[in-house]
Amino acid sequence: MGWFGRSKKPQDPRPPLPRRSPAGLGPRPDPQGENHLIVITLDSLRWDSLMAAESKVIPKLGKVEKRYSYASWTAPSHYNLLTGLLPHSSPQHVYASEYYKEDFFQYNTRLAAKGIDFGAMVPGLWFPEFLQGKLGYQTHARVSLPVLNPKTAINRGFDSYNLMDSHNDMRAMLSTLTFDSDR
Repeated sequence: MGWFGRSKKPQDPRPPLPRRSPAGLGPRPDPQGENHLIVITLDSLRWDSLMAAESKVIPKLGKVEKRYSYASWTAPSHYNLLTGLLPHSSPQHVYASEYYKEDFFQYNTRLAAKGIDFGAMVPGLWFPEFLQGKLGYQTHARVSLPVLNPKTAINRGFDSYNLMDSHNDMRAMLSTLTFDSDR
């Protein structure tokens, strides 16, 4: 799995989507933070293979780090990602809970927002709902693997969640992406 993500406000000529309340969480707040967040996962991609490919594009998306997935297959790996926990760097002599809290705090920088900490996720522990309910984000998912289909529980907290027609077709996803003009 990989993590990449920030872009500054693109100009979008389309009118913004109406703000709706995230599933029972009350009215959505005005957008906070100035960065959009884009998560791209490359399922089953090994670090050594990525580095051997010497991609000129991937490093432009953000810092490339060697990280380890929480699970060895797709569905549980993505469930962990959607709790806000990025794949970990497996530091030695550090309690996992301390590492998670510190890594989660980095969302303040990633999103150019303030006051984000792991405690703010309690009790839901679901990152898409946190982004909606606390930071006013619109959340959308485009997936190409059937085990992540909209009928599974992983779709919780998204304004839209779509299983694409074709597996492994990133290009088909790009034309469906939109960005919140308020951010």
